[in-house]
Amino acid sequence: MTTPNMRDSFTSVSDNLGSDQLRRLYLDPADAGVPWLLDPDNHFARRVLAGYEQRRPTDACDPHALAADLDDALVLIKQRHIGIAEGEFGGAAMDTSLHSWAQDWKRRLTDDQPRTWGEAIGLDGYRLRRVLGDSHCNIRGEDPERLRLADPRRHQTRIDDHGPAAEISTVEDVLCVRVRRLTGSPDQVAELQQWVDDHERHFEHEKIIVDLRGNGGGSDNFVLSWIETHIPRDTVLADEAYTWMLGDHGLSEWNFGIQQLAMYGTAFPFHPDPATRLSVYREAPHLRAGSNPWAGQMLVITDHAVASAGESCTVILRDVMGARVLGSPTAGLMLFGNIAPYVLPRSGLVLRLGTTRFGYPAVEFEGIPVDGSLPDPLLPINRVAVDFDQLWRRCTPSR
Repeated sequence: MTTPNMRDSFTSVSDNLGSDQLRRLYLDPADAGVPWLLDPDNHFARRVLAGYEQRRPTDACDPHALAADLDDALVLIKQRHIGIAEGEFGGAAMDTSLHSWAQDWKRRLTDDQPRTWGEAIGLDGYRLRRVLGDSHCNIRGEDPERLRLADPRRHQTRIDDHGPAAEISTVEDVLCVRVRRLTGSPDQVAELQQWVDDHERHFEHEKIIVDLRGNGGGSDNFVLSWIETHIPRDTVLADEAYTWMLGDHGLSEWNFGIQQLAMYGTAFPFHPDPATRLSVYREAPHLRAGSNPWAGQMLVITDHAVASAGESCTVILRDVMGARVLGSPTAGLMLFGNIAPYVLPRSGLVLRLGTTRFGYPAVEFEGIPVDGSLPDPLLPINRVAVDFDQLWRRCTPSR
């Protein structure tokens, strides 16, 4: 990597720390160094995070509590969305748009008195994503049928995603790598690490398929580690990116780690230091050629459900390893990443806000284009392997 540039964040200290109820969910900044680090001893926050991934549109929601949380939601968005807080997407116009979004949602909650999360969120989560220009701000409990009307492309039939996080097979001389997710439980992370550890054996193959269909993201470090030794040439991945840091740790590591603690009982990510201040780490991602460069052919299969780190992995394999992308354009969640969850105190609303700004503005909401299509978007990877040569020839590289 290139040498990073570090500077203090604009948002190290804030005069507005929201309501008393909100502050009680988070560590005291005097002890933690910065605001908005979740308190691991707060039972409400832990309970919300433990069940967050299972929240359904039909689950009960208190509209009065949700409406009361929206002022605190604005505090968190303005202070913990990196694009807003660091000034790139902020300003008076953004303040006005966010205020209008919150007031309109409050008014609808008061008038309609919805009783489920799907009814309560309606299209207001979608509207927030459009206001912020950030597809990552999904609110768990949104009704997919409502969203289909607003954005049909994002909600098409998905391939079955049951099975190991990473699954390896061979069809004739083609290595087939099915990567269903890039995060998960400790067992799923172990599956991903096993895939990475076997990289030398994998790159003995001259033909490789990486099937990312349905992969909603996690950490692209798994793919970076998998290819590191086999990168054919020095490559600059994208424009300059910047990330919020707490000392040697990414800001997102704490709140995400508390969610993992709540869900799986994993260890604390690190111990906050009251002397630590928020800083910005800037770099242009530059990957060096590996010690055992690979010169084969690779196909990456995508669909509209490939998002976030699933998309950055697609770009890495395309631009670094020369892969051709096959299938359907991706979801378009690449401008922000390293997502941290923030819990609201009354309703249990969880906001997921980016702590990294990447250099991929052109694909946000639009997705990564493909070099070729599949005859059937649900075609199993072993069938793709049988037709590898034909599909490779049919692809027209977009870069």
